[in-house]
This record gives sequence, C-alpha cells and structure tokens, in this order.
Amino acid sequence: MGDGDESKKQLGKIMLQRRLVTADELQEILDDQAKHPGSRLASTAARRGRVTMLDALRALSEQMGAPGIDLTEQVVPLNLLKLIPQELAHEHVVFPLRIDAESIYLAMASPDSEATVEELEFVTGKKVKVHVALDYVIREVIDYSYAAQEDGDEFYVGAHVTDAALAELGLSDLKRAPEPNIERQSDPGGEETEDAALAESPVTDDELFPNDETRTVSEAPPLDDAFAQKPTPSQPPVMPPPEAGASVLIADRSTEARTLLRSALQETGIAVLEADDGVRALELVRDQSPRVLVLEAELPQVHGFDICRRLKGSQRFSDIPVVVVSSEPMDWRIENDLREVYGVRHVFQKPFDRIKITRTIRLLLDGQEQPEELPALSAEAESAWNGAMSAFEAGDLDGAIQQLEEGAEREPEAFELHYHLGLLYGRRDELFRAITALTSAVALQPRHFSALKNLAVVFQRAGFRRKALDIWQRAMGCAPDEDTRLNIREHMVSLL
Repeated sequence: MGDGDESKKQLGKIMLQRRLVTADELQEILDDQAKHPGSRLASTAARRGRVTMLDALRALSEQMGAPGIDLTEQVVPLNLLKLIPQELAHEHVVFPLRIDAESIYLAMASPDSEATVEELEFVTGKKVKVHVALDYVIREVIDYSYAAQEDGDEFYVGAHVTDAALAELGLSDLKRAPEPNIERQSDPGGEETEDAALAESPVTDDELFPNDETRTVSEAPPLDDAFAQKPTPSQPPVMPPPEAGASVLIADRSTEARTLLRSALQETGIAVLEADDGVRALELVRDQSPRVLVLEAELPQVHGFDICRRLKGSQRFSDIPVVVVSSEPMDWRIENDLREVYGVRHVFQKPFDRIKITRTIRLLLDGQEQPEELPALSAEAESAWNGAMSAFEAGDLDGAIQQLEEGAEREPEAFELHYHLGLLYGRRDELFRAITALTSAVALQPRHFSALKNLAVVFQRAGFRRKALDIWQRAMGCAPDEDTRLNIREHMVSLL
C-alpha cells in the first residue's frame, strides 16, 4: 500500500494519538512531504527533525503491524547481499538482515506489500519474515552496503553499534556506516530547534525492544487494538433435557459442597451419585459408569489427581469428562497439565459459581464444551467503557485512559475495563502501568487468551524476558488453535 492518501491519514492519526505532533505540526509535515514527491510521511517527519527517529519508527510499526527495526544498531554479513540483487533492493526498498534454514529476515519500507513479499520469496527461495524501517534509512544503508561489498568489506556495521556489541560477536576494529542524513530544522537565528537536536540523538534497538538478544527475530509482537469490538453479554447455549439414565458423580469430602451441587443438578433432572472419599469414588465409577465426574482435588484415601491418572490410563473409563474442584488456588501450570496429561475438562476453585458449574456439567453431558465467556458489564462499567471508546475514537488517548481508570476504580471486577486500560497504557509506552492493568485483567479471567498474550508482550517490551516466557507459555495453553500455539512456540524459542 505504501503511503497513499489513506495511509498518510492513518499514520498521521497514530502520530496525533501518540501526541508526537500537534495538528498544526502534522500539517507542516504533510506540506514538507508534498514538496518532495515520492517521500513518505514517517521518513519526512524524522528526516526533517519534526519527530525523533525512535518515535517515527514506533508509529510506523504500529501502522504497518510489523516489528520495527533500527538499522543503525545492526551488524549484517554482506554476503547476504548476493540473495537480493541491488536493483531489486532499490526498487522495493528492502535490505537483508539474516537467514536461517527456512527464512530470510528483511527490513522493508512497505512490509504490507504482498506482491513484493511474493517476489522476494520467489527470488530468494525462502520464506520472508518482515521488519519495518524508515524509508530513507534503508535507502542510505543499501547505497552504503553494496558499495562496501564491492570494496571488499565483510560486514555492514550500523553507526550506533558499540565496541562491546562487536566484541560479543567476536568482531573488532570494523568501520561504522555513517549516520542517517537528518535535515535539521533551524529557527530564524540559525539555531537548531529542540526537535531537531533530539532527532540527532542515537536511537538504539534496546530502546525499541529492550530484551531482543537476537536483534532481529525476538522483538515483541504488537499489542492488540483497544476497543476493536464492543463487549456484549454472552448468550447461554441451548441445552436439551438430560438423557434418561445419565448420571453425574460428585466426589467431594465436603457434605455442604455436595449438597449445593446435587440440588442444582437435580433441579434440571440429572441423576446424582455421591462419594466422600477416593476409594468410594473409584467404586462408583466402576459399578455405575457415570457420564460426568466432578472430583475434588484433595479427596481423602485416594487423591483426586491419582483418580484422574487412573481414569486416563483405563481403556474403559478414559472418555469420562472430569471437572476438578479445589479448595486452594491452583497454579496455571498444574491446570494445564491436568488438561493436557490427564484429560481434565475444567477446573473450578471453591467457592465455585453454582450456575456456571451446573451449566458446564449439563453441556458435558450433552457432549458440548462450556464457552469461555466474559461476564456482562454492569451499567456503570458499560458507561465508562463507552465513554472511553468515544474519547479514543476522537483521538483523546488521555481522556480514554481517565475514563477507564475511574471506571475500574468503581468497578474493580470489570475485566473489560482493566483489559482495555492495559492496551491503552501499552499504546502510550507506559509499560509498567500496562503490566499492572493487564495483570488485574488476567486475575479476573485467568484463561483469557488475548489478556495473557498482551501481558506477555508488555513484559517482553519492558525487558522482563523470563517473566515474558512464563506468560507466553501460559498463553500457549489457552491458544484458540494449533497454528497459534505453533507461532507462540516459535516466538518463545527466539527468546531463549
């Protein structure tokens, strides 16, 4: 797509929302761009010193939906240039970064051009993984690098690569490429403006992606868009009457818990069996073949997890759906292992939601799964959400954040408010506030994939690699499909 009129508006909106420029300053940038046909908005803003290179690159990354990369911080073997002919590099404004067995990683000015990606995959014979960089920076790097290769140089070394970084790569005494050309804006007296002086300061990959040890493959993915879809109360699934003779076994040492759940199930016409210890539970499974088993983890005599293990290893009983309830908070890793290794369908912590667990059991009896639903917003929480969305759509990011903050303070159980607040903090690069808000969202909905994924992103952006890995692993267990799980696994490997 490039920087057509619609693209310019979108990038300009991003710059306004990030408060990088005022409306008047954006118009001045557009006027500057109009004087140079073929120039791009982000490059014009950075090159003329209207915004810093870092801010321009972040805005461009958000617009394109691709990770940004600062080429002044890169070390690239020049033998990669043989994969991309110089004419093709100039035509598509593309520069190779690295290769592996299957993929080539490229810096591109227009990573959203499917035709260009397809052509480059055909030329290189590899899968293209794209990163976005400022147009004028790529062009200068292309000119410098192909000339350096002809002169016999073996590496492109960006202007901001430190001696320590070279030493880590086993390299030393290599000349750096020149700084990208920034056209400084001057006041009438001939002094540089504050923006131009700021634009001259080095921009490092550590600023963009704090924990990117590979420098090209392990940067954090972009955050999801806030307010992309208005939350609506979920509709309960249609459940037919229970099949005649279908029974549910409740194995729980607590008489009160058994009584509560038994009465709820019997009201819907379901036959109920009861056991207060593990031995009795196994006997009833063997003799009565219940259709669903509700199993307390801390059962006496035979532990609930041991019962799960025995059922999973039994050809006769391995298909019985098991719902585990626990008096103590359960670590997410144990929950995932119970699901993956022992085939447990659901885990509830006491005191459980009587309506939700009853509906879950009814669905399992009918061969269905309980949808991962969000509770309906209260009228007050919905008002805060709507006000925040209106402010956001009007370009008032601060107003949107204030609405969500006030709403979450009044309605601390409103998942949607904490979740979108985290996304907006992340959009404004207030990473630690984003972490706090998204952590609150995850506490309310521990298996919400998008909340977990975005929490992993902000931890990674903040430089907490190990914590990010922990959350990525947790998100993988809640991923909606196998392709998503494989993508997360690939990303986690790049962080190790």
